[in-house]
Amino acid sequence: MRSNALEKKNKETKLLSEMNNLHQISKTVEEALIVIRTYASQLFPYDSGELLMIDAENKLLENKISWGNVVPALDIISTDDCWAMRSGQAHISKMDKPDLKCKHIQPDSCVHICIPVLTQNENIGILHLITDSGPAKPFDDQIFNDKHQLAVILSEQIGLSLSNIRLREKLHSLSIRDPLTGLFNRRYMEEFFNLEIYRAGRKGSMIGVIMMDIDHFKKFN
Repeated sequence: MRSNALEKKNKETKLLSEMNNLHQISKTVEEALIVIRTYASQLFPYDSGELLMIDAENKLLENKISWGNVVPALDIISTDDCWAMRSGQAHISKMDKPDLKCKHIQPDSCVHICIPVLTQNENIGILHLITDSGPAKPFDDQIFNDKHQLAVILSEQIGLSLSNIRLREKLHSLSIRDPLTGLFNRRYMEEFFNLEIYRAGRKGSMIGVIMMDIDHFKKFN
């Protein structure tokens, strides 16, 4: 049994390391989400789950990814519907405490773990793990505690990775856009133009360029 537990721990550590390495080279949050879904399903092969993230405009939680057989309860929910979102701490929902279940969870015989995803002390979403504990699967405290601990580690790694990717996206945007107008600058034009020249050369096609000059634009500057 101890050997099996050690083997399982080593496998989880390896998967988390692989996920982190892929996040280091992910260009966008969308790419990172694909990586998270792939590795979350391997870290929790017998469970289901989802990652809910806050929409910056309406402050609602929106389902970004999910894995497993359990269909997410709702695509978009209020931040007040999740105990973990309000408290900033992990929350466990069980059948024996129906009044303390998060409102975004549908009635079932599963145990639900909601864990906040933090970036620089800011709560950006919830990692929601759904563990089957029906009559055919008696509840095991040790197995559940191991899953809980692993989910916490996963949520921390997700938060750190998404924070780094968003920072890289922001810095890249600042380097290719004019801060006053938000329009692409000369650096972007040069990068894009070189790529189009290469594509045209491969296809044997031509490139058309339109140049415009706005009179008296310095007044706006």
